[in-house]
Amino acid sequence: MTILLGKKEARQCLVAVSLEKKEIRQHLVAAPLEKKEIRQCLVTVLLEKKETRQRLATIGL
Repeated sequence: MTILLGKKEARQCLVAVSLEKKEIRQHLVAAPLEKKEIRQCLVTVLLEKKETRQRLATIGL
C-alpha cells in the first residue's frame, strides 16, 4: 500500500533529509575518525546486516 503525501508534507520531508545529510557532513568534518575506527564501525554495520538477514530467514521459516 502506498501512502500519498501532500506536496507540502513531501517538501518538509525532503528538507528534513537534507538537514540530516548536512549534519552528518558537519559531524564528519568536526570529528574525523581514524581509519581503524572507521573499519571497526563498518564491521559492526556488516555484522548487524548479517544478523538481520538471519532473523528474516528465521521469520521466513
